[in-house]
Amino acid sequence: MDEKRTYEVALGYFKKGDDAAGAHAHAADAAAGFVTHAEMLEADARTLRRLAGLAKEGRLSFCEADTHWIWVHCNEALGETLVQEGLLYREDAEEEESG
Repeated sequence: MDEKRTYEVALGYFKKGDDAAGAHAHAADAAAGFVTHAEMLEADARTLRRLAGLAKEGRLSFCEADTHWIWVHCNEALGETLVQEGLLYREDAEEEESG
């Protein structure tokens, strides 16, 4: 049986003010900054909807969340597929990078 692992959900948003500032920092004008910010939020909404679909199928479950993190559980095969798609990060990714 495929082992269950914990993964971090890969989302672009962090804090609304920081996100807006980042979107506007390199934008040609205010309108472009707002569009960039909206596109980031729309991409994150697509990620959350995809995860919701997998949860409805019983293939993924919510683990916990904190101020800046959301963790989910799923089998390793699905998790690694979602890592490759950029929707999840491995729980131990920072340890692997620094180790």
